[in-house]
Amino acid sequence: MTLAIDVGTRFVRLAHVRPDRLPALAELPEAVPAEGVPVPAGQDPARTLAAACAAFRERYGRPAQVVLVAPEAMPTVYPDRIAEAFGRTTPVVELRPATAVLALLRHNGRALEGTWAVCALGTTAIEVSVCVAARRSVGVRRFVRHTPEGGLGAAFDSTLLGGAATDDAALAALRAARDAPGSAARWERVIARAERHPARYDDMAVLWVDGREVPAGTARHALAVLREQVGHAAAEAGLEDLPVVAVGGPARLAAVRRAAAGAGRAVELPAAADPALAAVLGAALVAAGLVDPADRYPYEVLIGARRVHRGRLTETELTLCGPGRLVPGGATVFAERAGRRVAVGGAGERPREAEVRVRDADGGPAVRVGTVTLPASRAGERFHIGIAMAAAGPTRLVLRPAGGSGEPHEYPLGELPGVLEGDHH
Repeated sequence: MTLAIDVGTRFVRLAHVRPDRLPALAELPEAVPAEGVPVPAGQDPARTLAAACAAFRERYGRPAQVVLVAPEAMPTVYPDRIAEAFGRTTPVVELRPATAVLALLRHNGRALEGTWAVCALGTTAIEVSVCVAARRSVGVRRFVRHTPEGGLGAAFDSTLLGGAATDDAALAALRAARDAPGSAARWERVIARAERHPARYDDMAVLWVDGREVPAGTARHALAVLREQVGHAAAEAGLEDLPVVAVGGPARLAAVRRAAAGAGRAVELPAAADPALAAVLGAALVAAGLVDPADRYPYEVLIGARRVHRGRLTETELTLCGPGRLVPGGATVFAERAGRRVAVGGAGERPREAEVRVRDADGGPAVRVGTVTLPASRAGERFHIGIAMAAAGPTRLVLRPAGGSGEPHEYPLGELPGVLEGDHH
């Protein structure tokens, strides 16, 4: 049994793969069907996460692995809560939302090549990730986040409720109204008519929330604001001619999915896949080993070095990591030779610049990534040198004292290139 977790501001979603090999939300006592475990208004989602994990363990047992959907600004306390619930020995792998969504598409037979965009629409923000699918990897290469005043999905819901209290009960009533049989089709039909003939259709009811009508005019206004916000983010991200996948609760509306595509091409999720659950279901497939997230960096990473050869100081290069070994959010990869970490000397008496490069596994020239300034070091001081990539993408060079004592030195390298010139896919 494996587990995937997606922590939102309104719901904490836990998903696994059923015996029929299909991903699904875990059946937990407090869970809302097709949504997840609700986060009470004003409560820290970390508390809901801890309770949901405890409920999962009681019902299903301890998972062999957890894949945590990790957005750009994920609180560091989430992995701690998972470890407390399942034990520190349970592996927790972080996966970017866009990578999880693209894994879901790949598992359902979609061929991913070139540049794609994933537009994640949430309660508070719009996040657009532009991803490059190369021969051996999918990496996020551009990211845009918008946080409209009043939120995104939250502001939309508040407008539909007409200023009524947006507490847990009101939101649950609104959710029930949206989920009512025929509700989605009626929404699309009535809103389309109201946009063409507002005077005739704006007073027509499009939803009934706790017996109160939500008129088409109110819904039309809320939708127009939502589409404008989403369209602005799409324009800033530059999605011209790109395939765009829209996910998140607001993406359940077809009109919002079209706005998210902007000048790109809207791509629908597999049949019956709920946009609000796309990330956690994709992560569940990854956790179960049914699809490769392909989030490894595809190229060899090297650093310029110096060595003494036949009594002369010569310039050379050292491989920090081979193709496919560097994983976003994973452990630091250290330079090795014959399976053992390479111990290198420091810069010497003065700080020294060293150039970092990447190269295709099939050969070809190395491409310069950047330059780091290594600090002065003492005679005889030795380091293990490696590279690490954050779950969000930026990388850093790591120098760790070879003796095992002392703090490691880290140097930011920024984003590594996603596709090298001439690397066709």
